[in-house]
Amino acid sequence: FDNAVTFPQLPAVSGNQEDYLRELRSFLAAHPAHKAAPVASEAIARTLEMSGQSEPLIAAWTDFIEAKNFQFDPNAEANRISDKTTGQTPAEALLRRQQTAMFRIGQIHFDARRYTEATAQWQKYIAAHPNGREWQQAQSGIVDADFQSGLMAVAAGDEKKSREIYDGFLARYPLDARARQILFIYGQFH
Repeated sequence: FDNAVTFPQLPAVSGNQEDYLRELRSFLAAHPAHKAAPVASEAIARTLEMSGQSEPLIAAWTDFIEAKNFQFDPNAEANRISDKTTGQTPAEALLRRQQTAMFRIGQIHFDARRYTEATAQWQKYIAAHPNGREWQQAQSGIVDADFQSGLMAVAAGDEKKSREIYDGFLARYPLDARARQILFIYGQFH
């Protein structure tokens, strides 16, 4: 065993977030084609979820989606063999996780009250993944973001903008349960 070849291992979760992130980034820089590299890229984003900073988090998820910090060949023999437990190939599993990450970016924008960006992200998700697992949630998120944009205009006292947003909302979603609330808001303007 003295001549055994050692393979790089994914860093273990440590108590210090910055150290862990540094180790993950170092691992990816040194071993971008390692089979665990996609997991390391995803781990960076998941670790940043706890930071409360949306811009670095969105950047990390984008790096994961676009494979900017790792290399993955979906046509490699090992990536075309289905897992006995899940029935998915590594390529299918990675695509599924990247779809979820794309949806998650929309949630991050929504949580930060950047409704235009959330809507754009979810529209991008819907176009790219019409059969994606989060398709219905993305569609609902777009409607919710549209409604919340109107509320932001109301809170800012911008009657003209809120009416533009809500007139469009009512035209697009006339059966939405919030239509009565919008009509009540209109009544409050006078």
